Amino acid sequence: VGYALILNIVLNDWRYIARIGLFLFVLFALVPSYLFRWRNSEVISQDLRSTFQVLTLLVAISLTLGTIGDPEAFGYNDRLQGVWANPNYLGPICALTAIYGVSKLWFQSAQLARIFAWTTTLTGVAGVVWSGSRGSAAAAAVGIVVVSFPALKHQGRAWKIVLGLTAIFAVGIAFSGYVRSFLSRSQVNTDFSSGRTELWGRLLDEATVFGAGLYTTTPDVSIEEVNASGGLIIQDLAPHNIFLQVLVEIGVIGLGIFFFFFLVVMRSRMKVPPYETLLGIVLAIFVYELTESSLFGFGGPFALVAWLCILMLASASRLTRTTQLEVEASANSPAISASIAMYSRRERQAAAASDLLPVGNQPVASTWEFGVARHD
Repeated sequence: VGYALILNIVLNDWRYIARIGLFLFVLFALVPSYLFRWRNSEVISQDLRSTFQVLTLLVAISLTLGTIGDPEAFGYNDRLQGVWANPNYLGPICALTAIYGVSKLWFQSAQLARIFAWTTTLTGVAGVVWSGSRGSAAAAAVGIVVVSFPALKHQGRAWKIVLGLTAIFAVGIAFSGYVRSFLSRSQVNTDFSSGRTELWGRLLDEATVFGAGLYTTTPDVSIEEVNASGGLIIQDLAPHNIFLQVLVEIGVIGLGIFFFFFLVVMRSRMKVPPYETLLGIVLAIFVYELTESSLFGFGGPFALVAWLCILMLASASRLTRTTQLEVEASANSPAISASIAMYSRRERQAAAASDLLPVGNQPVASTWEFGVARHD
């Protein structure tokens, strides 16, 4: 985004400078959490749980409004939008909620925790279906498989379950009229992608090395212009693909930066909880963004939730045995904290690479083991 801001200034395009500036302000507002608060897996797990408690409540309210027939709860094609302004805002929020719920079902044993996990999962799935968002359905499927795979792999049934679910989905497409109509829905009577493929082709033709400037692919269009377009609404919409948006707006260089950022965020030094849950959520976000372009949205609810989860994943992926033990030790015992601090950087790195981190003369179990114990 910083590169895009410089690019817009160089191109003398000042229309969206305020929007870019506000976007940077929101991201920088999260920096203290990334640098100082999210240095411990327990804290990240607690904040993630709080986030999805709020989202589950909002999804439940949306489903309630739809159930009682509130006309304001429905958007175009009678698709549920709930408390949001668009069904495609509700859909991805529900998808992430369902993914989080499923991830908790694998590990929670306490009755109250499992009730919350089931509530989160079922409300999320219901919201995805009722919103009619196909991208959200695909994102939910990918995320649920990712968060379920570690537990299924441990039980030796991973690939059987995945293949079974794929077969059930294929049979559903073949024989269910509702599923076929859900997947082939098109509000502009164009193609399966609702006009997206035509838009993507035009965007590829406009790609350059340096880019045209942030938000230049999302022109401000009045409702009069939309109505005068003869129903070709898709021509006046956003790119509907975050990767093509980045390619056109900040060029090949910007796309390279974006992919580098994406890979660095997912790279984990040590997979402490809730890394697996956040990995599934973030992968689902980018699957959804293959058909939408809301990640750099201005005021969109999904963008804020997405960046919260991305930064939480970045925080979880940087945790090591040494850093987390230092945080825990400083909170619990100054003596242990001082003992850890005695090691040189090279010795600490070597210790962190092993299964045991020595403190004084006593071996201490790895942080991963501590994290799993707390997670369970």
